[in-house]
Amino acid sequence: MASDYASYKLVNTLEGESIQALEVWGVPSYLDEQAIDALKEQIGVLEVQEAAIAEQIDDLTTLFQSRQRPLEDELQTVRSKKVKIDQEIQSAIKAAESDLPPPPGSESLAWVDSTLFGLVCNIIVALNLAVMFFGPRLRKQDGPLLVVLDYVFLSWYVTELTLKTLYHQQNLFIGRIS
Repeated sequence: MASDYASYKLVNTLEGESIQALEVWGVPSYLDEQAIDALKEQIGVLEVQEAAIAEQIDDLTTLFQSRQRPLEDELQTVRSKKVKIDQEIQSAIKAAESDLPPPPGSESLAWVDSTLFGLVCNIIVALNLAVMFFGPRLRKQDGPLLVVLDYVFLSWYVTELTLKTLYHQQNLFIGRIS
């Protein structure tokens, strides 16, 4: 009973014996029990080899991770030192370009001249402008909120001016002539 995709025929095994096999889609399926047992044994050996190699890979991964951690820490330290030195260079360049002496205030207030602080100040000014623009439309609904926001903006401006005065002192309103 051979169909289009399966047929019985005699095939040669690895040992040279002829045995009957069922060929399905052109791939023989051997009926010899010894050949099947030998193939199963080879699979078992390969599974043991596979497990040993996987264990070696895991061991190497653990080893490299333990060696990588200190190097990553050292890299982070080097990068932070690099950033600090770059900031010092930028401060030196900025001081060299200025006609004024360095600010007489405390060094702990040097962040008042930073780009980040300037960015925060500009964002607050933009928010204040938005509240002033949309305020007349919202006054009917959120009148008390707008009053509170006005006081928050005023408090920020007073704080900003106070910090800059403490840092720059007598040089606050004196600068290069444009």
